[in-house]
Parts: sequence; structure tokens; C-alpha cells
Amino acid sequence: MEKLTTLQFIKKFLSGAIIGIGAIIPGVSGGVLAVSMGLYEKMLDAISNFFRSPRENFIFMFPIGLGAVFCIYALSGVVAWSMQNYGAQVLFLFIGLVVGSIPSLVNKANDHGFKARYLCMAAMGVVLILSLEYMELIAPTVKTGGELDFYASMICGAVLSVGTIVPGISTSFILIYLGTYEIIMQSIHTLNLTVLIPLAIGFAATSIVIVKIVNYLFKNFHAYSYYAVLGLLIGSIVLILPDVRFDVTLGFNIVLFVAGVSLQLLLGKL
Repeated sequence: MEKLTTLQFIKKFLSGAIIGIGAIIPGVSGGVLAVSMGLYEKMLDAISNFFRSPRENFIFMFPIGLGAVFCIYALSGVVAWSMQNYGAQVLFLFIGLVVGSIPSLVNKANDHGFKARYLCMAAMGVVLILSLEYMELIAPTVKTGGELDFYASMICGAVLSVGTIVPGISTSFILIYLGTYEIIMQSIHTLNLTVLIPLAIGFAATSIVIVKIVNYLFKNFHAYSYYAVLGLLIGSIVLILPDVRFDVTLGFNIVLFVAGVSLQLLLGKL
């Protein structure tokens, strides 16, 4: 493979930046954005078969990864501040973004037609994600000291890995539910290595384990995989849905929800 031209590098860098936004903003899935840009399956192949053509795969992945890392670092502080000061409003906006992504995900799942049995996979995805309510792996650590220990940071890295590799899962939603989202965003912004190092270990270890599995499932069980993702997405909305208060803020929250849906539909068309 020839070296990337400057224009090609910039395009891939910007694509990675967009995927990075999806990785940290609740309601947006980096995997879904990669699918929409036609990069998802290429990225899976490049990662899962990296050592078959290491030079070509590195040239393909480097600008994408660089753009993602840059964007995550640049926006982490802004996102953490927004969640801390306007949590409910931000959640309504991002839930709108999730709902707006559902039509494109369904279209992708039905590339080869629809069968009623696919809905069983969606139901399983909903049940799986809602089961997190009974998995108190991280929340107790956060509640006691407001910090993440090594073990909790590794689990957060594993969660981020799943959301990065599997399109449609907004791991930010799961991290919000577990009470670790703002801590992670702040740690990225301040380069807190005591959190970031175990986070990276958990991310890398989980990615090595699941990337080949996910690649195989999406290639051989296309529709089933996407409907399972759809169920995970719907379950994530249920987990993070804020309390609805019938006061002056309700109308504003509804406007933000509609804005999120409209923005996501527009991004899908683009």
C-alpha cells in the first residue's frame, strides 16, 4: 500500500475525530458512526487481522486512532462540566440522539430482509443491558470515595471497549448509570494516570478477546447481530432515563429531545 496523501490523512483523522465524539458523548455510538462512514467492517478487519498485513493495517488505522484520541482529550472536560451542571438537559438531548439513530440501525439490520425471529435477539439485548441494575461492580467504590480504584478502572475500560467495538452500544450511558462517567471524563481531561493506565489495560485486554468474535458474528450472523445491538440500545435508554418533572423545565427538555432526534436523522442522511 502506498503512503497516505495529506488529504487522505486529514480525511481519516477527521473520521477518527467523529468516532471519538461518539465514544464519549452519551447517546452516540462510535461504532454506529463508523458504520455510517463505511469504515466499521474495514476497521474490524484491520484490527482482527493486524499481523497478516501489519504495515497496511497500521497506515489505515493510525490517522483514525489519532483523530479519536485527540477528540476524546479535547472534549472530555467540556462534556464532564456539562453533565455536572446540566445533567438532565444533556441526557434528554442525548436520548434524542439515540432514538434518532434507531432507523439507520434497523435499515442496516434489514439489508437482506426482515424475519420475525430477529426480534428475539432484540429482546435478549434489552434483558441483558437491564440486568446491569443487579450488577453492583463499580458503584460501591465510587459512592464511598468518589474515586475509581484499579479494579473499577479496568472494568470501565472493558465497558468502553465493548461500546467501541460493538456498534449501537452507548457505553457512556452505562458508565453514567454506574456513576463513573464524570470521573473518567475528568481523568482524561487532567491526564490522571492512576485512572487512565488501568482503564487502558481493561480496554486493550477486552478488545483482544472480543474483536475477532464480533468480526465473526457480524460477518456470519449479520441481521441477528444488529438486532441484538438494537436491543442493547433500547435497554440503555431505559437505564439512563431521568425522572420527568412536570415543571417549567419539561418543555425545554422536550425541545432538546426533539433536537437530538432531528440532529441524528440529519447525520444519517449526510
